[in-house]
Amino acid sequence: MRPPPHWYEYAERLRRENHTLQQISDLIDVAVPTIRTQLMFRMPDYDAFKQPTYGEEATARTRRIKRALAEGE
Repeated sequence: MRPPPHWYEYAERLRRENHTLQQISDLIDVAVPTIRTQLMFRMPDYDAFKQPTYGEEATARTRRIKRALAEGE
């Protein structure tokens, strides 16, 4: 594996402090997908720091739609 980018350690520290990927991106000026990929490959416990990308309201709406479809509406 290639060495990590120069910003990696800072990004990992910020993620461990529960900063969002967008916040990290704004601070280090690197695209969110690039940060996410590097963290997924290099952080052994990355899954523990993942944050949901949807809100509870969206989840509840999806459940209502699925229930309505199941009931034939």
